[in-house]
Amino acid sequence: MVNTKDLTDLQLVVLLEKGNQSAFHELFNRYKAVLYSFCYYKVNSKEQAQDIIQSTFAQLWEKRDNLNISESFESYVFKIVRNKIIDTYRRGKVSQKYLDNLQHYLNTTEDSTDHRVRNNDLRRLIELEVEALPNALKEAYLLSRNTFLTRKEIAGKLQISEEGVKTRIHRALKILKKRLHYSMHLL
Repeated sequence: MVNTKDLTDLQLVVLLEKGNQSAFHELFNRYKAVLYSFCYYKVNSKEQAQDIIQSTFAQLWEKRDNLNISESFESYVFKIVRNKIIDTYRRGKVSQKYLDNLQHYLNTTEDSTDHRVRNNDLRRLIELEVEALPNALKEAYLLSRNTFLTRKEIAGKLQISEEGVKTRIHRALKILKKRLHYSMHLL
């Protein structure tokens, strides 16, 4: 058996493309700290930095058959992380814009009986749609929204991976968005 610690990045990439887990782990161990440091400096969040690094290496493993590394592995993996950071900023800007619009709406809307009735109707509608979610999605969604647990804590509680938690919450939000969008047009 070859000691992967003695191999170059290029040799490890060749082994990775063949599905060698030891090569994958060696690349991860070589670059996780420096990538985390770079990522944390950019996003200023431990959880987001960890998520980005995990997502990067998960992507490397999933696409190991089609890796097309023309430069050094280090440049390649930094480019992936940089792109994921940019995506994180974009998603954050969209979320912030939504929150700003919502806050503006709340600030300019009269606190009338009609508003309270509509608010209660909307709350009930949301609760009904959450209850209609498949159990696995509903459980992950409620834990994230009602208890404010981290993905890691939810993963431990549900005994699934953090990526599984992320997927379940994302799917739940996608379903809720679609159903609520349709229901809002009916109101």
